[in-house]
Amino acid sequence: MKSILITNVYSYKNKGDATIVLSLIQELERVFSPKNIDIQSTDFKNDINKYPNIQTLGPTLMWVVLSSNRKKNIFLKICHILLCLVGISLTLIRYKLTKNTNYIGRNQSLKKYFEMVFNSDLVIACGGGYLRTSSRSPANNLLLLITCMNFFIPKLLGKKVYLYSQSIGPIFGNFQKFLLCYVLNRVDLILVREQISYQLLTKMDIQSEFEQVADSAFIFNKLTQKSSQFQFSSPLSKEMNVGLTVRDWFENQNQQDKYEQTIAKFIDYLYRNHSAKTFYFPQVIASQFGDDDRKSANRLKKYLKNKESLIIENKDLHPKELVNFASQMDYFVGTRMHSNILSLIAQTPVIAIEYEHKTRGIMKDMGLENYVINIEELNFKSLVAKFEEITKDYKSYKEQISKNITIVNKKAELAMDLIKKSYNNENT
Repeated sequence: MKSILITNVYSYKNKGDATIVLSLIQELERVFSPKNIDIQSTDFKNDINKYPNIQTLGPTLMWVVLSSNRKKNIFLKICHILLCLVGISLTLIRYKLTKNTNYIGRNQSLKKYFEMVFNSDLVIACGGGYLRTSSRSPANNLLLLITCMNFFIPKLLGKKVYLYSQSIGPIFGNFQKFLLCYVLNRVDLILVREQISYQLLTKMDIQSEFEQVADSAFIFNKLTQKSSQFQFSSPLSKEMNVGLTVRDWFENQNQQDKYEQTIAKFIDYLYRNHSAKTFYFPQVIASQFGDDDRKSANRLKKYLKNKESLIIENKDLHPKELVNFASQMDYFVGTRMHSNILSLIAQTPVIAIEYEHKTRGIMKDMGLENYVINIEELNFKSLVAKFEEITKDYKSYKEQISKNITIVNKKAELAMDLIKKSYNNENT
């Protein structure tokens, strides 16, 4: 195997994304031993030197068509999007007619995108939860289209394409359903990371082969054995330490405020009843894309009666450091799913706040569905009740982690073995 291309990477500053990519690279080296591994990232300018053994780092179509264009006025945005789509279409048509592999047009980022695809032997769409939308609006339709194009164009150019460790849905409206069915029915293998996505593919009558594995982040425990001790900005409590992730989620500001007020009231409860310190875990800090959880964490402060009870860690940490961070916590309350996975790797009991079905699905696979609270139903009483339950069940919870994490880890490793099997079958 000469060259493998990983598509649909978001940003190293989303530590869930970073963990998935680091685990994926490790698995590619274990199974394929490729000469080159290339990555297409939406944050490719900042992701330089963040991943080991990468030959080329280039842009995703998400960056070329949408993100690079975000500061322009609406008219220029529309013109840019149309020019990109026309250039892509003409390049694909010419390739079908003449096998010419050069991009038509002057856009250097699109030229780079096509060059990386043409130079690859195999294409893997990075694991994650990006095959989803929040409504049937034109903006969501466009977002799903560009996301799918990023790994579907390689298929049109004759490449083997595999979807790695995905959560799929929700989607809305007939166009989105048609688009997703059309694309998924033409890739070589779809691997989903939880049962809910598997059931959705079954209902959609997807004809491509698909299998359920596990989130590739669970493989990351093998990369954390030699991680150094994380140094907190404030001394740990001698009584109890609780890790936390929060995020902007609700479009309705009143709902977002209520969510943050509930978390703040819970932090005060922990301080008052357990002498606990709560440490914010810097999971997503991609401020350049308006995606920075530290904003939500900082807003918690204004609601707290005991402001010293919340310590906000602001550093850009490697996922190894985050696992060590979590290992020094007694408990973890996470809205970001991969902060929960990193905590489970660290053997720290978790209460997961579910904002998408991937959270419940992944916790269910760990035998921990009882410790999930839907973000729409979150309130102070339910959070306290769940926390007191977890303190009473602490020993059995830890035993459940130890029992199931090895099983889930093997399911995560199975993903790359299935890709190798599919690739070999198609090339014999």
